[in-house]
Amino acid sequence: MAVTTFPADRRSRTGIRVAAGVLLALTFTLVGLLISANLDIAPVSRADSPTNITETGPFPVVEYQGETVSPFVPVVERVQNAVVNISSETRSDDIPWWAHPSITQTSSGSGFFFSKDGYILTNSHVVKDAVNITVRTATGYVYDAELVGIDPQTDLAVLKVDPEEEITVIPFGNSDEIRVGDWAIAIGNPFPRQGLDR
Repeated sequence: MAVTTFPADRRSRTGIRVAAGVLLALTFTLVGLLISANLDIAPVSRADSPTNITETGPFPVVEYQGETVSPFVPVVERVQNAVVNISSETRSDDIPWWAHPSITQTSSGSGFFFSKDGYILTNSHVVKDAVNITVRTATGYVYDAELVGIDPQTDLAVLKVDPEEEITVIPFGNSDEIRVGDWAIAIGNPFPRQGLDR
């Protein structure tokens, strides 16, 4: 049987390395404890951390005029009077004009004032080929509208009326500030005479 022996200096070097490693580990542990003791971090239990659902129910809410309401309520109340009903008449393509010159088709849609001097943004499919365009405001005014511009590719059109009232406008935003997942609200007014006003 062969026995391997190590010189005494080699055994002592191994012992020194182990002792240095243990000492280094203890030093780092103490430094970590000192640093964490000076941080202002309070332990939070799972029961103490409120979530949106436990605070507000399944939907987000905001404080508005002393009430807790959906965040859509203040937005709608601020801009709903800028939304208008648009009714346009077009001649029917199915019947020749000389056979029935008075036959027209009516389409309804929505738009909104974006300028105090009566400019309205709407969809081009609402006013395309229209011979008459009528705008009804939230306050009951009825105006004949002029088609200023139309872009079928983006389905947008601009109308102009001469308002006789103080109108509410919706300013344009910056599309560069919109992110995927942001909320959007659609406020339409295509069927006010059927009781679906905005």
